[in-house]
Amino acid sequence: MVGRAASGFFLLEALLAMAILTSVVSLIVPVVQALESHMTKRQQLLQLMALNQAVEDQFQAQFQRLGSGGCYASHGRLQVGEQGDKPARLKNDKLDPGSDWLYGTDFGACAGYGWSNEQHIEVQLSCDNLDVGDILRVSSCEQNVAATVLANNHGMITSWHGETDLTGEVLVYDAKEFYWFVKMGKAEQHAFWRRPAPSGRPLELMTGVEHVRFYPVVDRDLDGVADEVWVDYGAVPVRQIKAILVEYLYGLGHCDMASAVLSYQTLRGDQWDYDGVCFKVGKLLAQVGASQ
Repeated sequence: MVGRAASGFFLLEALLAMAILTSVVSLIVPVVQALESHMTKRQQLLQLMALNQAVEDQFQAQFQRLGSGGCYASHGRLQVGEQGDKPARLKNDKLDPGSDWLYGTDFGACAGYGWSNEQHIEVQLSCDNLDVGDILRVSSCEQNVAATVLANNHGMITSWHGETDLTGEVLVYDAKEFYWFVKMGKAEQHAFWRRPAPSGRPLELMTGVEHVRFYPVVDRDLDGVADEVWVDYGAVPVRQIKAILVEYLYGLGHCDMASAVLSYQTLRGDQWDYDGVCFKVGKLLAQVGASQ
């Protein structure tokens, strides 16, 4: 009898311990799950913050040289277009329908001051792949002309231009035309791209840019003060542009989506619908104008 009673008592203790353990586990598991969810959201937020900073840096780096080179006012134009009206150069690119494309000239990625003696110029430049026959721009505050590279001796460039009255110290720089746009990237996520206008392959600049809108900030009367944010499509003289206002939607490729969907109305008037956990809307006023 005593043995049976002891066995029953031990069994009761075991059942009681199991019940207590089950209760404790049932209390701990939701806490652990909540903590894991909090840590995941925190990590996603930090990743979004880092991505936003990288996107802003990329926009600023791409657009800061879209103005004039040196002190001579450019007569070029900056053009903003939509996916349904893309130029022939982008005909094979499947552009994002919720984004604009931008066309402009990048002035002075490679630049330096040289000396013009009548029609010959010598200047030290660190340009990559600069060959004989390539075209450079030569600028003073009075005029801007094209020059042909005659020789490249370890970065010491000798070039020729046809203006005999352009003498003395001049700014010499390259000027390359590009298109910027959004389409699917190599990681199966939308990305920000750049394609050379005359010829050449496109370059994927930044993964994670879902949509983008471009609005030139314009100084119509050239008094040094911005007059309007231009929200229409078309071309704007570069000399009138003070900055480019960029609206963009960016996000993470691998992310736990939320159930709620947010909406954002752009200055263009269309609406972006997006997941508020994995995607965010950003705005940037990118300064325009190369200063050498």
